[in-house]
Amino acid sequence: MDWPRTILDYAQESGRAGRDGSRSEAIIIGQEGDERACDGTQTKAEQALVQLYVEGESGVAGCRRVVLDGYLDRREMERVGCEEGEEPCDVCREPDVEIEEGESSEDNSEEEETEVGGREREDMQDVFKQRERERQGPRQTLIQHRQQEFADVEWLRRQLAWWVNQCGICEAAGDRQSEHDVRRCWRQESRSAKEAIKTIKEQIKFKRYSGCF
Repeated sequence: MDWPRTILDYAQESGRAGRDGSRSEAIIIGQEGDERACDGTQTKAEQALVQLYVEGESGVAGCRRVVLDGYLDRREMERVGCEEGEEPCDVCREPDVEIEEGESSEDNSEEEETEVGGREREDMQDVFKQRERERQGPRQTLIQHRQQEFADVEWLRRQLAWWVNQCGICEAAGDRQSEHDVRRCWRQESRSAKEAIKTIKEQIKFKRYSGCF
């Protein structure tokens, strides 16, 4: 296909080949630099997105699905590459997958070129994955921090709910019959706690008409 005007055009055009469920391959044919097809209807952002999809960032190609899903499904923060169950793109697939069945009879020089190309592709994949890890790092740290905060708050909530009808004095004494308010505790040690509660209640002052009694 010709150099696509937008990512949406590319998705629609290339998607037609795989409607029957079979494997398909989309090959983009374009000219160098400013000579690429452009009818003036695309925005700079759309042109830049197409270039990022085809050529990658700083000339290093990244996973095609990261860019495509980032635009169509807003999943660029979740994806790092092709996922299990998906047909891998040309960047994510292993080098040996790209070797067609009919290439087994190539001569030694062609095999060496294939090996070199495979190593270069692996190097590009490593660079891409490293960049994705660096990009995902702060976000993952924030998610883990929020999860820990939620776990701490939930633990505290359960503790407070449990202590609502528990007598701390009886609990500390190891008495299993501790399911009562400390103000109703029969132990001698509870006197100081009862007096402290009474003193605190007497010191509480409510403004006029601020509550019902």
